[in-house]
Amino acid sequence: MKTKNRLKRIKYNKNKLSSLSPLLKINAFYPEKLQIVN
Repeated sequence: MKTKNRLKRIKYNKNKLSSLSPLLKINAFYPEKLQIVN
């Protein structure tokens, strides 16, 4: 159950991030920059 909840949370976070899709597309090409942002 706990892992299921964690997966749900990850999915939710991905959905939240997808609203920033232009930024996400950039980060998909520059993952090292994404790490700096994080």
